[in-house]
Amino acid sequence: MLLLFLHGIAEAAPFSLWPLFTYERHEGRTSIEALGPLFFWERRGEEIQWGIRPLLSRYHKPGHDRWECLYPLGKYERRDGWGKAYLAPLWLTRWEEGGASNTALLTLFWGRTEKGEGYGGFFPFYGVFKERFRRDRTEFFLWPLYSRIEDEGTVTEKFLWPFFQLRKGEERGFCFWPFYCKRERPGDRKGYILWPFYVWRDKETNGELTTMRLYFPFYATIRSPRVKSDIYLPPFFHHKRRLRPPSERWETPWPFVIWDQYEEGIFPIYRLRREPNKERRWILWPLFVYEWDRMGDQEVITRRFLLINRHRKTIGPKGAEGEDLNLWPLFSYRKGPQGTVDFYSLQLLPLHDEGLERNLYPLFWIIRYKRSPRGESIFDLLWGLFRVRKNPQETSWRFAFLFEGRAGQEFEELRLLGGLLCLREEKGRGEIRFFQFFKDH
Repeated sequence: MLLLFLHGIAEAAPFSLWPLFTYERHEGRTSIEALGPLFFWERRGEEIQWGIRPLLSRYHKPGHDRWECLYPLGKYERRDGWGKAYLAPLWLTRWEEGGASNTALLTLFWGRTEKGEGYGGFFPFYGVFKERFRRDRTEFFLWPLYSRIEDEGTVTEKFLWPFFQLRKGEERGFCFWPFYCKRERPGDRKGYILWPFYVWRDKETNGELTTMRLYFPFYATIRSPRVKSDIYLPPFFHHKRRLRPPSERWETPWPFVIWDQYEEGIFPIYRLRREPNKERRWILWPLFVYEWDRMGDQEVITRRFLLINRHRKTIGPKGAEGEDLNLWPLFSYRKGPQGTVDFYSLQLLPLHDEGLERNLYPLFWIIRYKRSPRGESIFDLLWGLFRVRKNPQETSWRFAFLFEGRAGQEFEELRLLGGLLCLREEKGRGEIRFFQFFKDH
């Protein structure tokens, strides 16, 4: 019934009974707000979204449907042949139309691979995963008592994890943690004795053998035709020599003093690292961090203050293409490559997320400003108490339900109490009207 009511008034004239109810129609966008920021409904072309913050919301357009419940705890989304739904921490399901799917209800799970092979189980008692967690097949029984993993031609059996492991196939080996382990596959051998006191690995890559030894806590070494590294009291004192091309790196002691051809610094006072397409600087970390990256014909410059506060600017061949500034919790500012602008104050969390910006953040936005690529803009104070809209043709404003006005190139209009009194001047001719409630401008 509520949705039928909303569709029914979608063509009515704009009006406001702030903070109880506000209806607006502007530049192809129709919106309804009730009880301040708690309820909203909006339609723009084929896109419709509505919600009761912070409990429930929906976004819909052809080919894309998204529901959010107590977000970020619950979400349902379906688009472009795939879908995902969850209610943390109880339930999670994912699927692809005609492809793989998987569902978990607490520790009960089931699913299907892309080839249609089913699997399932009840952790930790018994279960089988297929093509999950980057493994071909995983099976367990009374975990951690027993588990079996098949992946890339290797079968790994684990008994009383993490104590016993047996590997067969492409990689062979046996481990009895922490006393002894030996694993071997073509071109790669590794193991340990009394882990972590003695750990070793010999790996061959492109005909070059790299040997690694750890004698914890005294010494570690890495040797190859290209690199020689010595680490004393690992990981604190490290000397690395690269032979081809020649270079040296010192960490004495790590992570406080670091020096090589690209990097120098005394943590946390200062750090500088320069590479052909990258630069990093720290000053009194985490007080100030500077980052520069070149990706193709774009440059991205990022300045961080206390890590969570950030100013980032993207520069392309034609100049600035994007900018965002976050000073948490005071405000968040974003400018897009086509001239779009988003400004919000206050900002609940120092991160951008579509669901949070629809369900939770608006409850805290006391000031909001948006500008579209076409030059349309809106300024909003206290969830509609004072609102100003601008476009290339006219400017309109409203203060609660008490006053509202519009001005264009050839007219000006002022309304009191939603239309009880209306004053209008157009082309030098003025007029006064009464009882203009629910009538369009």
